[in-house]
Amino acid sequence: MTQHIPKVVSERISQQDSERLTKRSAATQSYDCSKPRDDKYMTFEEMECFLKNLCENSTRASLTSIGKSTENRDIWMVHLRSEGPKAGGAGAIWVEAGIHAREWISSAVGLHLLKDLLQDDDGTAGHFDVYVVPMANPDGYEYSRTSDRFWRKNRSKTSKPECSGVDLNRNWGFHYGVGASDFECSEVFKGAAAFSEPETKALRDAMKKLKDNLKMVLSLHSYGQQLLYPWGYSKKETAPDTEELIEKGRVFADAARARHDKVYTVVNSAGDLYTASGATDDWAKGVLEVKYTYTLELRDEGFHGFDLDPSHILPCSEEVWDGLRALLKEILAE
Repeated sequence: MTQHIPKVVSERISQQDSERLTKRSAATQSYDCSKPRDDKYMTFEEMECFLKNLCENSTRASLTSIGKSTENRDIWMVHLRSEGPKAGGAGAIWVEAGIHAREWISSAVGLHLLKDLLQDDDGTAGHFDVYVVPMANPDGYEYSRTSDRFWRKNRSKTSKPECSGVDLNRNWGFHYGVGASDFECSEVFKGAAAFSEPETKALRDAMKKLKDNLKMVLSLHSYGQQLLYPWGYSKKETAPDTEELIEKGRVFADAARARHDKVYTVVNSAGDLYTASGATDDWAKGVLEVKYTYTLELRDEGFHGFDLDPSHILPCSEEVWDGLRALLKEILAE
């Protein structure tokens, strides 16, 4: 969600883009699809290969395309079926990642969470039906890999030929337009109308099917190391269940910090940051009435920002998994 690009990052980009393009083909050929990479950020094709391999080799996991992107790429959703004595009764968890193209760490963590959720050693996560969309904006992601490292939006055409893309996290239909822009060239362009984009339509429709069963919605972003709770559209309005959102959020933050001593602060989206509507979390809370709804801003705190070195993939995934597992245990106990 954060928009500022540190100067130290921008100075490295041209050289890194050249190196990235040179190495891309060889790296893809050497990937065996058995597990998510922790040494480099994956191509969209590698993500697809991993997801298909994961679901082919698990009795709990199934893979569904919930829709197509503007450029006709699949928007993949993995469903991990619940198991154990509370199977089917604990509710459902929704995890979304990659809605902003340049936030590569979000999808990397989402893919590692899938592995961890399947291998859950104490059984907590297995009581829930879990739905994970690890790459919500495949077109923008690939464009950020090949053409513009700091691209944020999707790749739809607008009324201005020189200004492509809609900010998918300003396109959801709840208090649509607050803290977003009508200007097509803006990084926070909200689109022609709420749910004007195929990506947000696909996410919306998949989530609506789960409405009566959803216990938590978690949207992965970067950067800032913050766990945000609604509302994002107003500094004055207080969302239902705010006290419990803060309480459970601190459980997440404590467990995450215990792994690698990284501090995640629990803050309100609008009150502690800036006003912005049309985001996944506000819509899930306001329309679907999901009790536990969060946006998680991952590593780091701003030095590297969006251009986070791949060496952070594994430790960031580990701390988020520890935090998520602790949070799910608290929800399960209710």
